Amino acid sequence: LPSSKPLPEHQAMLQRLATSPDFDGTYKAQLGRVLREAAEAHRAFEASGDSPTLRPVARFAVPVCDKNLEALRKL
Repeated sequence: LPSSKPLPEHQAMLQRLATSPDFDGTYKAQLGRVLREAAEAHRAFEASGDSPTLRPVARFAVPVCDKNLEALRKL
């Protein structure tokens, strides 16, 4: 199982968020980055993931990430 501790990158994001004078702007920027990275990871797994069972899940997740990213852009 993954560690219950955030990765250093994610801890840094939380710290930036906690100290940002523009919480909403920082949150939106970070969420956009996370959604783009998630979509990219799902695309890569769909293309070459080692689990035939999970590749369709990744295919389903990509448009969800893209839809959420599009909604974020409209905020």
